Amino acid sequence: MDEMAGSGWTAELTQLAGHASPDVVAALHAAEAADNEAYTRYTAWVTLADQNRQANAQAAVGLPANFVSSETTMAAFNAIEPALEAANQADDTLAALITAHLEA
Repeated sequence: MDEMAGSGWTAELTQLAGHASPDVVAALHAAEAADNEAYTRYTAWVTLADQNRQANAQAAVGLPANFVSSETTMAAFNAIEPALEAANQADDTLAALITAHLEA
């Protein structure tokens, strides 16, 4: 997932948007939004998991620890897969539109 942040595609996507039809541009924006949502869901879960690791380390040496509930952590984890599936679908839709336009 880390490759999604700063993938280096910004220039290429900007160039594509400048030459693409309105439906391809709309699909491009939808794919970008879906990719960002998947990345946001992933980083939210990583943040919660890191907070729990830090809390475990603090508790191990007798310091007060702020644990995130397992329900909250699991809900964050479970939100990743549907967001990733939506991002993949949006990416597939974009690729299919671009292919159709290139073949036309």
